[in-house]
Amino acid sequence: MTAIVHAFHSVGLYGAAALRADFQASDWSKRLAFGTASGALSAVRGTVTGTRTC
Repeated sequence: MTAIVHAFHSVGLYGAAALRADFQASDWSKRLAFGTASGALSAVRGTVTGTRTC
């Protein structure tokens, strides 16, 4: 259980919320949509953060 909590902390609060919504979605298409959206948002946030820090 602590490993899951540590994983959530490493991903961040937004990532944890997205994962929770993903797990609550019973439909596989919803899971795929959530996963794709969260992955895209993570990539965008990473790019923006990387650009900002550089």
